[in-house]
Amino acid sequence: MAEYVYAKELQDDERTRVGGRDEYARIVEAARREYVVEGRNPDELVPLWRYGDLPKYGLSAAQLALSRKHLAEDLEDLRSALALSNISAVGHHVTDALEAFGIDLDPP
Repeated sequence: MAEYVYAKELQDDERTRVGGRDEYARIVEAARREYVVEGRNPDELVPLWRYGDLPKYGLSAAQLALSRKHLAEDLEDLRSALALSNISAVGHHVTDALEAFGIDLDPP
């Protein structure tokens, strides 16, 4: 199952990095749909970048810089969670993997 989680993360990363502005547009549209599900106004969602300012493929320099910043923050947060034995930090990965493999467990 660990390989599944790792492969899924790599797939998501690849799609985001290579997909360019069209992938970014899909991400923004998914966020707008999530706003609707949550009962929020999707018009309140303000994208970080304008579609036309982004490269057709890959990331802009600004997107790459923000991605690096977020990855560094995530790594720090996950290291802290690991040091504290806080399994909730990876709970969404565990839940997804269990569902993918058809395993039904009671939550801890």
